[in-house]
Amino acid sequence: MVSDVKGNRYIYVIIAIFLVLGLFLVLVNHYGNKALTGVRGYISGEAQWAKSQKQSVLELIQYIHHREVEYYDNYLSSLSVIMGDKQARITLSSGNPDYEKAYQGFKQGKIHPDEIGPVIWLFDHFQDFPYLKQAIGYWEEGDAKIEELLVIGAEVHERVTQGELSGPEKDRYLALLYDLDGELTVLENNFSDTMGEAAIFVSNLIYWSVLFIGLFLIFGGGFITVFYFRRVNRLNDLLLDTDAKFRTVLDNSRDVLYQMDPGGTRYEYMSRSVEQMLGIQAEKLMEEGPEYILDRIHPDDKDRLNRELEQFTSPDLEDQLKLDTEFRIKTQWGNYIWLNNKRSLLKDENGEPYGIVGNVRDITDRKKHLDQINKSLKEKETLLAEVHHRVKNNLAIISSLIELQKDGTDEMVSAEEVLQEIQTRIHSIALVHEKLYQSNTFAEINLAEYIEELTEFMSLAFDYKKRPVKVEKNLQSVKFDIIHAIPFGLLYNEIINNVYKHAFNGREDGIVKVNLKTEGDFGILAVADNGVGLPEDFSLDESGTLGMTLIGNLSTQLNGKIEVTNNGWTEFKFVFRLP
Repeated sequence: MVSDVKGNRYIYVIIAIFLVLGLFLVLVNHYGNKALTGVRGYISGEAQWAKSQKQSVLELIQYIHHREVEYYDNYLSSLSVIMGDKQARITLSSGNPDYEKAYQGFKQGKIHPDEIGPVIWLFDHFQDFPYLKQAIGYWEEGDAKIEELLVIGAEVHERVTQGELSGPEKDRYLALLYDLDGELTVLENNFSDTMGEAAIFVSNLIYWSVLFIGLFLIFGGGFITVFYFRRVNRLNDLLLDTDAKFRTVLDNSRDVLYQMDPGGTRYEYMSRSVEQMLGIQAEKLMEEGPEYILDRIHPDDKDRLNRELEQFTSPDLEDQLKLDTEFRIKTQWGNYIWLNNKRSLLKDENGEPYGIVGNVRDITDRKKHLDQINKSLKEKETLLAEVHHRVKNNLAIISSLIELQKDGTDEMVSAEEVLQEIQTRIHSIALVHEKLYQSNTFAEINLAEYIEELTEFMSLAFDYKKRPVKVEKNLQSVKFDIIHAIPFGLLYNEIINNVYKHAFNGREDGIVKVNLKTEGDFGILAVADNGVGLPEDFSLDESGTLGMTLIGNLSTQLNGKIEVTNNGWTEFKFVFRLP
């Protein structure tokens, strides 16, 4: 009687310990998930912040170029996300935070409503935590840079409104914007990296906490099992009455549970869930034995499973059973499914094995997902290899262009002009990649958009504000793959470069017409100007200039034909077959 009282006391103590550990697990899980949700909210909010920042800089650049007030309004509108986040940060950093104001600020910052609460909670309770403190520091620096952006925007707007934005002023503001955008990008990356490290820290904290408590519970459970083994024996008679209930639970499990003799020659128990998994009666499997299962194994897996069964007679059977096995089996409905088989060796009080217990789970969906992941990984590896190949080819093209420029440069030409020509050619290649990566397929670009942007760049590069040149464009949408797009871009670059450099020497103004269209299986690019014209004896094939040589070679490379006419208007007409 006294022993029972002491035993009950021990039970109560152990139950209390387990309850405390269980409560701790619940708290770790709750607050860990809350912290991870908050970190995720900061990361997603940073993405929205960066997107807003990039858009505002882009709109301001467009405003500088085009001087249309719509771009300035868009620039101010794009900053709403950043202003909302700033409002939330300032109130949360104050001694008396307004949580509703913080909530509305983060909502304006486009953080998901389900994440705003954890984001505020994380800031409110852990703003002095090293990772969060560092991230907030980057945040504050970013807001300070945004203030500089606001000052630049206000100055630009004032000068545009008063009509005082000259070419040098425009270039200065553009340079300031590019530098500021680069600094903000660094801060955004630092913020994202820091919050990523915080997420890893929280995940590791949760993992090790759960692992430690889990191990404690496992070993504690083992100790309790041994300690109360004799008491369990006294309750065996009572447990027999509940045997049917446990069997019901086992039979209705989605996994198949079974027990075999130590030699693996017969089944001593098989849960009825095998009927839902394989369409085979549990009684039939117990009657037929493991051989019936082996007959239904996929041919590619049969030899391996036979070798595993041979190990059942080896002295290291226990170690062999610790390894999971996976195989395909044919169901009663005629299809094959993947199964995972976990097994353990059962031993009596003397350490002698008396059976093998196993758990079989259908992992067909998991295998399919793994195959999809491997396929996706292979596709990404192929894409990365293609990117490296493209970069290598483009660097080779750039090197060749520089070499040609070096050999074909007149000593009278200034270094600035030489570098400008090289710059425009490199930009034409870079612009192909920019348009390519903005497309949905990463495989083709729209030549109309490409010509539009390259022409704008050339106009800015040659600074025709002092000598206005009107560009009239009539561009039809034509799709080109990257293999053809780069030589096409270089060819167009040389044509338009030649127009800007030579066509209007001695003229006050001029007109350039750029047309792109398709006729059947062919595309036609025509660039015409009303400038000074070409010499009467001009011949593209006999011209010794680097630009004309490149035009001829690139048109041949594209399997096209180029014609030059000089009747009032000088026109370069390139006819090419559509890929």
